[in-house]
Amino acid sequence: MAAKKVAILGVGQIGGALAHHLVLRNLCDELVLVDADPRLARAQAADLRHSLGVLGGRTRIRSGTYYDCDDAQVCVLTISANPAPNVPRLDQLDRSATTIGRIVPTVMATGFSGVLVVLTDPSDLMAWLAHQLSDLPPERVIGLGTALDVARLRSHLAETLDTDPAAVEAWVLGDAGEEPVIPWSQVRVNGNPLPETLDREAVANTAADTAYNLIQGKGSAAFAMAAAAADIVDAVLRDRHKTLCVSAALHGEYSQDDIFLSVPAVIGSGGVERIVELELTPEETRHMDKAARELCQYMIDIT
Repeated sequence: MAAKKVAILGVGQIGGALAHHLVLRNLCDELVLVDADPRLARAQAADLRHSLGVLGGRTRIRSGTYYDCDDAQVCVLTISANPAPNVPRLDQLDRSATTIGRIVPTVMATGFSGVLVVLTDPSDLMAWLAHQLSDLPPERVIGLGTALDVARLRSHLAETLDTDPAAVEAWVLGDAGEEPVIPWSQVRVNGNPLPETLDREAVANTAADTAYNLIQGKGSAAFAMAAAAADIVDAVLRDRHKTLCVSAALHGEYSQDDIFLSVPAVIGSGGVERIVELELTPEETRHMDKAARELCQYMIDIT
């Protein structure tokens, strides 16, 4: 079998945490760390190699350049993944679009033909832009999307209902970060619908407040973002056919086309295998349509 190779572009807090997840889970045979600061990439690689002295494992970990993406099965773009506090979205969008516009063509020039995972914020728009700038089929470009919002919602519901987060099935659709859509009609806890007495608005607000306080307190949600991204990498490298909430290209699903939105999708070795269409209420559908319209306006701004 071909060696499983992953390249992480940007190995600060989030990229470094992701690299640690991949090593802990022994997901790849070769892990290449790339950063604008080569000293940081070398130091992160050395630190991770030393951790193998405790963990065991034979992952080959090294620093490299964008050109090491040539034969990688997965390339993860984490540069500008963490939005700066209090920066208007359009300003963040301009910075991120510049980053994507610089890096994606460089990666593609190496002959990369694997799966590109985009964590750069705002990930729905940056995944769409990355696809526009690459020759990759749309299913091979995946944005982190609302994966982090899903993790927070499931975690908070589990705490509220005193259960294991693994027992909670919940989704956050639409546009990551702006007006995400929570299809409460599809939430299940231990296979059962949510109790009617549960204040859904309070749950959503608490999850949002937790995210805000976390960013104010430590600057990034590096651990949770890395865990969510590692799940995507795992699904690709091990051909899991696993349903994850990611930013994916839509071709008529949810009545949307030529846009990347956060939706449940089955992920395997080729990237997105299919979109899972949840049965939404009329109100949830209206919110989904609104999110798509707003994203389309931002798409115009960066083209």
